Amino acid sequence: MSIADLLVGADKAYSMTYLYHLGLDDELVREIGLAEVSSLPFDHLTSLLLNDFTESSASAFTSLLEIVRELRVKCPWDANQDHQSLSKHLVEEAYEVVDAIDKFYSETSNSGALGDEFLSDHQIY
Repeated sequence: MSIADLLVGADKAYSMTYLYHLGLDDELVREIGLAEVSSLPFDHLTSLLLNDFTESSASAFTSLLEIVRELRVKCPWDANQDHQSLSKHLVEEAYEVVDAIDKFYSETSNSGALGDEFLSDHQIY
């Protein structure tokens, strides 16, 4: 899968900064559009800075962090978790997600399990 594949739904005029091999002899920093992404080389020393990161995107991320803080304050189990302890529960959490998806349209929907899986997958502390 290419970077362009990941950005399929993005606006064609989307602006980003291409950062290639910073600090090396072949360093390249330039503004690019979505159409150019697939024609440029990418490796582990390449980054894309998304210039159109909107305030609403930042606000949504801030809201997510607030949810994590609240969970870690109000739920003793959540407060005691770290990367290592959560990895032990990953299979169990995955089964909970499958159950929650199966029940999604029923009256007994369990969106909490989906939230648990999201937070454990993204390891936000």
